[in-house]
Amino acid sequence: MTIEIKGAENMIPRPLRPRFDALLGWLAPRLPLLLALAVVAVGFWPGHMNADTLVQISQVRGDAPINDQHTPILLFLWKLGWPLGVRPGVLLLIQAAVFLIGSYLVLRVALRPLGASIAAALVALSPPVLGQLGLLGRDTWFVCLLVLTFGLIALAARRPGRPATWPLVLAAVAAFLCLAARQNAAPAVAIAVIAVAFLLWGPRLDGRRRLVRLGAPIVAGLALTIVVLGAQVAAVRVAGTFTVHPTQGVYIYDLAAFSRREDRSLFPDSVYAGGVGAIESTSSLDNIIPMVAGPNAIFHTPLSGEQTADLGDAWLDYVFDHPFDWLDVHWDAWLRQIGLTAGELVVYHPGIDPNPFGYEIAFTDSNRTLVDYLKLFVSDGSLDSGLFIYRPFIYLLLAAAAAWWLLRRGREAAIVGALALAGLAYQVGFFLATVATQYRFEFPAVVLGMLATVAAVALAIRARVERHRASAAAPG
Repeated sequence: MTIEIKGAENMIPRPLRPRFDALLGWLAPRLPLLLALAVVAVGFWPGHMNADTLVQISQVRGDAPINDQHTPILLFLWKLGWPLGVRPGVLLLIQAAVFLIGSYLVLRVALRPLGASIAAALVALSPPVLGQLGLLGRDTWFVCLLVLTFGLIALAARRPGRPATWPLVLAAVAAFLCLAARQNAAPAVAIAVIAVAFLLWGPRLDGRRRLVRLGAPIVAGLALTIVVLGAQVAAVRVAGTFTVHPTQGVYIYDLAAFSRREDRSLFPDSVYAGGVGAIESTSSLDNIIPMVAGPNAIFHTPLSGEQTADLGDAWLDYVFDHPFDWLDVHWDAWLRQIGLTAGELVVYHPGIDPNPFGYEIAFTDSNRTLVDYLKLFVSDGSLDSGLFIYRPFIYLLLAAAAAWWLLRRGREAAIVGALALAGLAYQVGFFLATVATQYRFEFPAVVLGMLATVAAVALAIRARVERHRASAAAPG
């Protein structure tokens, strides 16, 4: 595909014309990616920001110490870029570009450049994705980096024989940052590392017993993920990051749920010595924020190390004595988390929360257009939606079907199957360590299920067309 520009022959020196034509030929089928990037950047600039975003910005600015609650490694990197002009708007541009490039590379497994560009742009601009893609925060950073990781691995796998090296090196960087984005990132990132292990070791293990062929890459991938995760934890501590004991959120959520079940407070006196009534009025399976912040809070976080230790002891005592109650609470919470039993879900953040930094939407008309578009799919006058397109369990089912179909096809298709599997593995962290039920927590499952399904359908159509052509070309 080429593009002709009238009068271009007079503007481009003759020796550079072949390179200019080659650049235009490469760029033309990827224009949908640039258009989608422009829509996101102009429509959301400098990015939608919630309370978590503003807390992280205050830490990057140096107004508060970087703590271990959100994503300290990424915040340290952002802090390095802050004096160079890496402000929220630049970060919005980076996260959208990373998402679009990763999605494009994933979909190139099944589609030509123009088709992959169009499909990646449509995914980015679809209602279940667009609202969260404009939000600055670790949930968005995690999914963008994870998609890029798998896209780069798929690119490496497209090379016949030994995988290309440079995409794998970039994938390792993306996977490292992805692992640092969320405390529960390890199961999903481990799938990517295992996929690389299969890609590199698969040919060498041919002829070995099935247990070795399957087990060796899995064990190696899990071990490497654990080692890198341990190194990140150690680096955060060595850097002197301020600790706010983030595990306290899990303890508080569970103890509140157990207290509501037992109709008595199970919190240690060092944290809360009142009755169960206040717990019932400020907490639920969906949310514990009113319990720990705001005018009706019965205590305020972050708690001290001693209080967190007391919470942990109370939590362990109850879980060891009532393991099935723990399982039941987490099962109920997970069903709500994936939208199977919940009513309506808050599906996007509408703009920028009040802040002392002076941040506000730059292009109000463009932003209003995008928000009006998103409002078409939510309840009147709210940010909630009960539509199936916002039900994460739908995308988990699609991911399971896509993984089953793609993993058996080997090489690049199997990498996309692993991407779908990562969306399923990501559920482990939410099931074991629940702090709330929110759509943004399942945003990765929505994105991965969507991308894997598009790739699987495109591959299935291509295979069918090729079979039809082969049948038509066969003699007599």
